[in-house]
Amino acid sequence: MGVLLSRAHGAWAQARDSTFKADLRYTPTSGFATFPWPLPATVSQRESVAAASVALLARRTEICHDRDIGLTMLYNQVDDGAYQDLAALNRVLDEAVASCYGWPKKVAQDGGELVRRLLELNAEIVAGDRPYDPFAHQER
Repeated sequence: MGVLLSRAHGAWAQARDSTFKADLRYTPTSGFATFPWPLPATVSQRESVAAASVALLARRTEICHDRDIGLTMLYNQVDDGAYQDLAALNRVLDEAVASCYGWPKKVAQDGGELVRRLLELNAEIVAGDRPYDPFAHQER
């Protein structure tokens, strides 16, 4: 779940999926099935992503319930500078996900660089240059 909540997956979806008017039209075939998951990730890396996503989900659920708002309104407010603690939780998650790929933290907030690296990884997977089985059972 944490990877799907990350800027890496968001940047991928923006680059790969179509739009309807100005809104992203996320589809499983272009946004999910083509997404190159970070493999192999260590137990420690997976635990960092899990902890960051749990904290992020808890905080945004709390805000949405307290304010009686949805995620679009919440993140519009975050973009306007509100809920800096939530923005920080998003950054922590993004950096944890970047770590799973072996990338430096600074890449985690650069949508263009994320897409470039993900496209490169995707090309390696498609060409068979990288072993890839993202949903195989991973030992803890």
